[in-house]
Amino acid sequence: MPRWHRPVLLIALLLPSAAAARLELPAFLKTTFGFEGKEIPGGPESDLWFNPLMLLPAHDRPTVQDNPNAYARWGERTGAFIEVAIWRTVNGTATVGVNAVKPHVQLCADYPCGPAAAFLGYDGRRYVQPGADTDDIEDACSGLLRTPDPTDPPALTRALQAAQARVKTYQPLRRGRGPVSVMCVFPQHGTTITVAVLNTEVASRGRVLPLYYFRFDKVRGTFTPSVHP
Repeated sequence: MPRWHRPVLLIALLLPSAAAARLELPAFLKTTFGFEGKEIPGGPESDLWFNPLMLLPAHDRPTVQDNPNAYARWGERTGAFIEVAIWRTVNGTATVGVNAVKPHVQLCADYPCGPAAAFLGYDGRRYVQPGADTDDIEDACSGLLRTPDPTDPPALTRALQAAQARVKTYQPLRRGRGPVSVMCVFPQHGTTITVAVLNTEVASRGRVLPLYYFRFDKVRGTFTPSVHP
């Protein structure tokens, strides 16, 4: 699949005070929509292919906007949907994730070509590059369920092995018997990301078939693959 790489500057929150500020969902949504199509100096350089802002709808209001839990969703999880979630640490930093679950597009030359997730970091004052641990989540939220690789860390190996075992039990619940397409489900309550069978491959509409998880550590601000939520 071709990728067009263009450097862009992601937005930065320009706060009137140097003090760290808790990132709230309404502020994030207002800022991203307010700076749509503009480049604001001070943000981290990013590959446009994985720019989280590219996954957000342009102007539509969310179907669900849960400000206390820092979660928003456009659409329903039974079909195509987009989610935003904010994971906050105890020291005021945060990770913002955008999860877009859309049908696969054959011969696609634009982003996204199917389910995709991307992340931003927040250091208490402005947006920064996300932690390297989000790379594994981005890989897990799109394409096909993969088998463990010898270079995978032990926690990810265990999670992928559990996913392969779960797939066998899900066979009566899936449409078809081919490779398993995946999607992610961001949490409205709690902090755990679920990697699941893509909803269009599930025979029972609205049912989520979890494969494995990514658990968030509020102290370290990191995500760890897990067999259990």
